Amino acid sequence: MKRILTLLLSCLVGLAMGQPPRGIVMVDVSRHFMPLDFLYRQVEELARYGIPAMQLHLTDAAGWRLEIKSYPRLTDMGAWRTEALWADWWQGDRRYSNAQQGYGGYYTQAEMRALVSFARERGVEIIPEIEFPAHSEEVTAAYPWLACSDEAYSSADLCIGSDSTYAFMSRILSEVASIFPSEYLHLGGDEASGQAWRTCPRCKDMTQARAMERVNAIVHRLGRKMICWDEVFTGGLRDTSVAIMVWRDPETARLASRAGHDVVLCPSRYCYLDRYQDKPSLQPRAMGGYLPVDSVYSHLSQLSGEGWRGTSLALCLWTEYVPTQKDAERMLWPRLLALAEILKPHPREPEDFRRWAEEECRKLRARGIDAYDIEGEEGQRPEYSQMALHKARLCPVTYNTPYSPAYPSSGLGALTDGMQGGWANTDGRWQGFLGPIDVVIDLGHRQRVRSVLATFLQSRGVEIYLPSRFVVSASDDGRRWTQLCDQHPAEAPRPDVLRLHEWHGSARARYLRLQSEPDARGGWLFTDEIIVR
Repeated sequence: MKRILTLLLSCLVGLAMGQPPRGIVMVDVSRHFMPLDFLYRQVEELARYGIPAMQLHLTDAAGWRLEIKSYPRLTDMGAWRTEALWADWWQGDRRYSNAQQGYGGYYTQAEMRALVSFARERGVEIIPEIEFPAHSEEVTAAYPWLACSDEAYSSADLCIGSDSTYAFMSRILSEVASIFPSEYLHLGGDEASGQAWRTCPRCKDMTQARAMERVNAIVHRLGRKMICWDEVFTGGLRDTSVAIMVWRDPETARLASRAGHDVVLCPSRYCYLDRYQDKPSLQPRAMGGYLPVDSVYSHLSQLSGEGWRGTSLALCLWTEYVPTQKDAERMLWPRLLALAEILKPHPREPEDFRRWAEEECRKLRARGIDAYDIEGEEGQRPEYSQMALHKARLCPVTYNTPYSPAYPSSGLGALTDGMQGGWANTDGRWQGFLGPIDVVIDLGHRQRVRSVLATFLQSRGVEIYLPSRFVVSASDDGRRWTQLCDQHPAEAPRPDVLRLHEWHGSARARYLRLQSEPDARGGWLFTDEIIVR
């Protein structure tokens, strides 16, 4: 009878649930483990500023961070890796270790219950995220039978065609639900390769959408609702009880909402806090990009506007390049103030928000929070606000190699439109190439040329590299070419940098040809303007 009453109560709780909290802060504690006192400090600050929820990204390839009594190897092995810094481990052998020899850590169930209680007393909900079925190398290392192949370290994806996988998830989620009373359990669902599924006999009739629906049935039996990343929706999910967390195209949020899903908006370009807050050369290494607090506030203002009424917002801190709690606080604050302000009934105007954020930064530091000092920031690249005036401006460009449709900038005129990019490749001014660059500029008539310059962007965290070769050639007819320079620049030591490649001399030509070869690692080439003087 007690069991029946418990089940009935859980079902009633499930029926009474509403949409996700209006404001969520996601913190990745897998890539770099964050100590408990860090989490307590953040909860106190979220409560102070009225942010209602913190999502903990507890599991990923880099480490399983929550004690699960049914499966102790998840923490005995999966919580420890051979390298302290994520980048060293990810680019190395990606092996796991143990508490005596490895880097890592995990939270006991008692520790998490205490944190959850502390947070609830202050009006903050803790939402756990357990990745399924991808980002699961640490799981298949600890329990190889959960992969499509029984070979340890073989797969980032769990076998979605095996009943054993769902029995495993049922026990995991039962323990997770007993620790976290949150309305929602986050089940990941992003970036599954599916490679092993295509050759696995057990997976031949399964899709990821069906796998997520099967896991959602487990979540429902626990009296909870499931939330997932947007790949689950675009992959064909039919169950509208699943909330969708949109990190890619914001248009997906509109489609999901129209289909009947609750939606959390966190498009990575505007809401991922692993971006630089200032000029990259002034900052510790980050994932790349540029997202100062003013931009966060501006974008959140748009995402909370009339067209998005009823949609939740989230800011996400991924910690691949955030190794310590001090680094994490610097990346979170003051940018979380933008979310706190947007959640108010009548948010401040941008200039008033800026003054308020500067004042709150001083208060945060006085309370021991390592907030970034925005009063001393240098700001956007100066060239971003200046028109580049030069001989090739508005001249036609012929592309012998195509730019990527994912990063077109202004299209065929982008390299001579006078508009130079900022610190981020996503600002709409940088043109991206997957492969070599080979373009020809028609100056209109034969004339003297003394220099040809092009700035290239490097952001190693997202596989954007400087060119390994830079060639400039000149021609009177566009058929016969005279090479003006053939440079093989040395690699830049910093992971994020802008570098000017240039030829200086004297030549007469109507046509100029610029060629660049990609780095030996492949990846992207990005340039913004070919300047001719």
